[in-house]
Amino acid sequence: MRPHSRCFAALALAGALFAGACTSSKAKGGDFNTPRAFDGFPADESVGIVQAEARFYVNHAELLGGYDLIESERVIPVALRVGLRGAGMNEAQARLLTEDGDMRMYLPDGTVLVSRAYGKVEPRREKPRNALYGLAHKGGSLTNFDNATYGLVFFALAKNCEYDEESRSIVRVENGVKRTLDITKSVCSFKVTVGENSSTLFIGLKADRRAK
Repeated sequence: MRPHSRCFAALALAGALFAGACTSSKAKGGDFNTPRAFDGFPADESVGIVQAEARFYVNHAELLGGYDLIESERVIPVALRVGLRGAGMNEAQARLLTEDGDMRMYLPDGTVLVSRAYGKVEPRREKPRNALYGLAHKGGSLTNFDNATYGLVFFALAKNCEYDEESRSIVRVENGVKRTLDITKSVCSFKVTVGENSSTLFIGLKADRRAK
């Protein structure tokens, strides 16, 4: 089974587990949580010569001088590291596509968050704005994975979604039902072109803390 097929199969399983948890939790007044039985998706993946890792920095506001992107800009920041490994990587022409809306985050119940380009995430204050530009992933040409660094990409929160820092979850109330969706059990998708071929990669998220 191909990597992205495994991710979709796992996402379908997570959705089934989530639905089961909802069905068995009706007595709790409609508060449904991501099933503990679901461990999440691998946060490290390779497809051909493309290698990728994804992290959710729990201290992202600290890295931006106390500026909380989730609260102030209504975006979920994800640190993405993408590069090339293996035979032929030095000759390959490969690019990561990070244009507005080109990436997706799939929450455990299948809800989709669309990406927002870093140029459209603009803190008013100069210090966090400059820090954000330095941390943002600019996309473009891919090189040796060992030399690649993590860069932030951003996923926009819908109006009916809020972030719960304690559980690292997105909370959504819809039709009187409250759903608590664990970010670290979500899947991110992004496109990479190698030569004339374009592929979509799917990767889970690992909670991490980055040093300043």
